[in-house]
Order: sequence, then C-alpha cells, then structure tokens
Amino acid sequence: MNINANKFALAAALAAGIAWVVCGIIVFLAPAFMTDMTGHMIHMDISDLGLMMSMQGMLLGFIGWVVLAGLFAWLLSTLYNLINARSSG
Repeated sequence: MNINANKFALAAALAAGIAWVVCGIIVFLAPAFMTDMTGHMIHMDISDLGLMMSMQGMLLGFIGWVVLAGLFAWLLSTLYNLINARSSG
C-alpha cells in the first residue's frame, strides 16, 4: 500500500497549524501556567523568563511549523513508498 505523499504532507501541515494555534491561545490565556509547563517539558526552571506571544511571533512560528511539518511528512511518506516498493517488488 502506498501513501499519497502530498495528501499526507497536507494533513501533517494542517495538524501542526491547528496545534500551533491552540497552543498560542493557551499561552495568551494562561502565560504563567504555560511557562511552568514548558519548563517541565525541557527540564529547566524558566520561571524568570516567562513566555510572551506577539502576533509576529505567532505568525512566523505558525508558518515555520506548518512548512516543516509538511516537508517532513512528505519526506517520510516518500521514503516509506520507496522502501515499500523495493520490499514488495
């Protein structure tokens, strides 16, 4: 079974975009909580730094994550299809 690389890439890009927007909204609504949560995820105390989300940062991060997720998903599905074709042929 082959994976349609373009559709898979689009789905990954959309999922990353949705996750980025949801995360950005949570940072906007609860910055202290998200600062604490981010510190736990990276095993550091970043309480002195704090998180801030500007519209420019939100937009640039959104574009970056969507593009990178789409490219990674396309590469992943293309490699999968190549490996699958060689093992079944």
